[in-house]
Amino acid sequence: MMIKKIPLEILIWLGAFIWLYNLQIDKESISICPIHGLGFSWCPGCGLARSVSLLMHGQVHASFKMHWLGFPVFAVLIYRIIQLTKNYLTLIKPKNDTI
Repeated sequence: MMIKKIPLEILIWLGAFIWLYNLQIDKESISICPIHGLGFSWCPGCGLARSVSLLMHGQVHASFKMHWLGFPVFAVLIYRIIQLTKNYLTLIKPKNDTI
């Protein structure tokens, strides 16, 4: 069985998933938001990462209060990881070439 190289996109999404799970909600952290970097105090996406992190830890109500788009973002993240994994497994599946 030949194992093909794991696509970079799978690694990026899994890394994002792990990062979101380990996000420290209660601590003030450095923001990676480019809008905050430009000096604006309000951003439409503020709280989205924290919302997804709260959802991953089972805090559904707190997640929804933080940002209502956390639910769809979480669903898309899970869907994309599953889709990419299925595609990858299809590529590495051994072929039965019998005559």
